[in-house]
Amino acid sequence: MNGIFHNHGMVRMGRRCMTTLAMVVLLSLGAGCDPCMNNPCDDGVACNGVELCSADGSGFNCSGGQPIQCEAGETCTEPDGACVGEGCASAEDCDDSDPCTTDDCDATTSECTNTPDCTAETCSCDDADACTGDACNPETGECDYTAVVCAEGETCDPDTGICAGTGTSIPQTLLDAGGTYTDSGICGDEDNSVTLTNNNGTLTLGGFSGNNDITFTLVDDITATATDVTAFGTPGHMLTLTLDRQMGYIAFDLTVAGNCSSDLMIAPQ
Repeated sequence: MNGIFHNHGMVRMGRRCMTTLAMVVLLSLGAGCDPCMNNPCDDGVACNGVELCSADGSGFNCSGGQPIQCEAGETCTEPDGACVGEGCASAEDCDDSDPCTTDDCDATTSECTNTPDCTAETCSCDDADACTGDACNPETGECDYTAVVCAEGETCDPDTGICAGTGTSIPQTLLDAGGTYTDSGICGDEDNSVTLTNNNGTLTLGGFSGNNDITFTLVDDITATATDVTAFGTPGHMLTLTLDRQMGYIAFDLTVAGNCSSDLMIAPQ
């Protein structure tokens, strides 16, 4: 009988090879065995393929298996070597490069979730377009964008947010607010219209009931006043113009001695 020697965790005796626990039984029966029985080369990892075992006169030899190739977008998973789509192991695997989402990995399904969150410190709703109002909606977690509404025939400048064109734009100062304005009953004016002009930096209002042209002094870029104005046949009143830059059209407040107020809208061009 040949001597006993070990090879890859197996025990070989002459032509007989067996596990240590079965040695006595197999020897007593005089049975031989296959050194590759139960594949002693298996490393227990399914995704790297099935390891191959080959026997020779001195025992067995191992060679690596062919790793499992999954389709695009799928990942091989243990322990069965199944290919699953969009697998993830941690939140880092789910980063969608969007600062306005919260990225998580579902530990049960290994699937990514990317939840909109515009309240995140790294998120900015600014779309670099001055023609939209940018705001974060905390209920949806998404950014809301409200477009600036221009008058018919105008377009909004994305750099300044100002409407311009053949229609009526919203001025930023009183000096560029010249035009004809209308309202229902402008402080008792039967014509219901006045004209504001810019004469080299001096504002003049024409058409106000019972008055010649009225010259104003600028208080700031949106406010101007005129004193000693005759209204309703009585001199000594003060008239104030105030430009409202938040309106969809141009609006003015005209007040004479506290008893006359009108909002004027620029007439369509």
